[in-house]
Amino acid sequence: MTQEFQVSITPVGVDEYLLRTERVEPGVPLAEEQTVWNLDRWMQQAQRLMNDPVSGLLSQQETAASPVLANLAALGQELYDALFCGDMRDSWMMAQAIAQNHQQPLRLRLGLKGNRLPSLPWEVLHDGDYPLATGTNVLFSRYQPATNGLAPPTIAKPLEIHQPLRVLMAIAAPSDRANLELTREAEELEAELQQLYSQGRVPQVPTQVEILRQPDRARLTQALEHGHYHIFHYAGHSSSGMTGGNVYLVNQTTGLTETLSGDDLAGLLANNGIQLVLLNSCRGAHSPGGPPQAGERHLAAALVKRGIPAVLAMAERIPDEVALTLTRLFYRNLTRGAVPIDLSVSRARQGLISAYSSHQLYWSLPILYLHPKFDGYLIQRTGEETRGADDPPLWLRPPDAWPGTAESPAPLSDRLDDDTLGEMDGLEGREALAGGDRGLGTLEDLEPGTAEDAAFVQEMLETLGQDQENPTQHPTQPTPTPSQTPASDSPAQSRTPTSEETSKPPTYPLSVVAGVAAVLLLGLGGVIWGLRDRVPETDPVSPPTLSEAPGNATDDQPVPNNELTAMAIQELGAGNIEVGTPLVADLLASHRNALNSAEAALAVVPTRDLDRPEVLFLKGRVTWQRIQVGNDLYSLDDSRRFWQAAAREDPDSPLYALALGFVFYAEDNLTAAINQFEGAIARLEADNPPNEEALGGMTPSALRTHAYGGLALTYERQAQGLTGSRRQERQQQAQDLHNLVLQQDAEGFQASSLGRNWLWTSEAIAAWQQLGQP
Repeated sequence: MTQEFQVSITPVGVDEYLLRTERVEPGVPLAEEQTVWNLDRWMQQAQRLMNDPVSGLLSQQETAASPVLANLAALGQELYDALFCGDMRDSWMMAQAIAQNHQQPLRLRLGLKGNRLPSLPWEVLHDGDYPLATGTNVLFSRYQPATNGLAPPTIAKPLEIHQPLRVLMAIAAPSDRANLELTREAEELEAELQQLYSQGRVPQVPTQVEILRQPDRARLTQALEHGHYHIFHYAGHSSSGMTGGNVYLVNQTTGLTETLSGDDLAGLLANNGIQLVLLNSCRGAHSPGGPPQAGERHLAAALVKRGIPAVLAMAERIPDEVALTLTRLFYRNLTRGAVPIDLSVSRARQGLISAYSSHQLYWSLPILYLHPKFDGYLIQRTGEETRGADDPPLWLRPPDAWPGTAESPAPLSDRLDDDTLGEMDGLEGREALAGGDRGLGTLEDLEPGTAEDAAFVQEMLETLGQDQENPTQHPTQPTPTPSQTPASDSPAQSRTPTSEETSKPPTYPLSVVAGVAAVLLLGLGGVIWGLRDRVPETDPVSPPTLSEAPGNATDDQPVPNNELTAMAIQELGAGNIEVGTPLVADLLASHRNALNSAEAALAVVPTRDLDRPEVLFLKGRVTWQRIQVGNDLYSLDDSRRFWQAAAREDPDSPLYALALGFVFYAEDNLTAAINQFEGAIARLEADNPPNEEALGGMTPSALRTHAYGGLALTYERQAQGLTGSRRQERQQQAQDLHNLVLQQDAEGFQASSLGRNWLWTSEAIAAWQQLGQP
């Protein structure tokens, strides 16, 4: 499920614009704000930043009178601050708060009227932390505001999970135009999707790609009318024009260009029930080069006007290599199951950043139009398959509640994706701009819509510094949230205020105040995520087993989560990485599981330290643990890329090798997993192994035992693909390692102990138990 926040922007005068919320969730106040914008300046800056150097030189004289923005992030933050101002800012913050409270993505749809506003690169909106269009908490798209002549959308019923998703890819490379290697794009996509599906990994949705090479108008019409396709993918050349632009096809007689107008194409696609159009062509949508000439329209506008539910087009010319990368990233995400189109585009943009860095403009070129009545799902949702709000993570559940104790769990690869291209050479080059005050002071005047939302907002305003993330630390004053209260409780019992909640706000320690201030500088999102890291009350758990040394405290009393978060933010924000990273590791420990607090702390790491291996490792650990609690907005690929980057910075770390071994095992990349496990063991058996601090608080012998355990699992799985004596040999090696591990630490490798170890997934634990059976 997603929450909606739709905003329209309408020109009402010279440089005057009306901002208005068109659709919001219950509890979010409607907002209307009239503001003055210097659109010419933004368009000149966008043209300078996103066009070629010659264009930048030509516009230099015009921009000399105004400050020159350094990069897309600076432009994005300026657009963000201009869009979310006054009442609109308060409404946006409340929407974020309620969405985070429900742990649901917030869908931001921007309706742009006129022909100048759409020419701005709104996809670069930047909240001071990261570009909104590249995240998974906010899903960004545009829509066409209702005007005369806008056809109703042709939204079809979503496919069931077993029904094939049919894609028609038309590639057109006329002999009189530049060849974009379009045939290679189509063939690589078709081969990759078939290979992944045949392996039983991703995609989860059977996908049929039919390639229509160099069609003319007649062949394209015939294919669409008889194929019952859901997606139309055009790869070729396009242009804007008076009739909705043109796509260039190939005349079957001469081999030269044959044009099809955007209006005619839109009618053809709408009449045949196409749900998504992907245009891998130059300038299929508004570009930052300036508004079109009077009466001139681009392809995306023609398609949206005719009622196509979703259109993904390019704002500018896109290199062949980038087009191939974008295509593969997008389809890998879209075909992993019931994943909405806007989330697939966001993850594809993030993949482009990983592949080419955020300093390249490629990630900002895809423009997604999503009709306001379309939820973006091509595949039917089959219900909530992830952990419920009341369910604790695996390491906090009793052993009889773990997957695998009653029945064998489905393979991890059946429910997780591999949604980006292999190992990317570069990682995200985010530029941590300082976020300004986002106006939290006015939130207390707003009325939430439900009792749960009211309770959450009240907590946020009155008890921001209280330690409610881990109620087990204060057993005499339980403060369960609605999502933590058993379903059998009556409504009156679902929330019992404590004496602290009914009294005046407490006086907070200096460290807490400093931490809260730092989080506010990140924007509301980090604060809300931090507040949502609450773990249900459970019996006391046994001591942590891996990278979980308790925080500094006296009399064996753990440091409260809020104080620990404030300390981590203070140290990391000051660049004290050696001091701050162990605090984040403590937040990630099984007895805390404060994932959002850990993520908020890592968000303040200075730009110069983002490539530190310990920082990269912890980012990978956050994504890994989010996957284990059922968050389908993250993938194994996220964890692997962070850990591979950490290992590149510190190739001698056995801890990083061990983590990579487990993620490769989860991805079913057994050869790579064996190499990592064996590498970790070799480094730990060296004459001078690393100290416990470098091993996440574990002794070398304990870490080596986990590497043996992972190697045993990998050998056993590898044996399933072998035959004869080779299979028996591998199985015996797995059993020998299993016995060796139990000899060294029988108690630590019982299911109850492994369930509190962040590296061991439910599938790995079930496989370990199976390995021990005769």
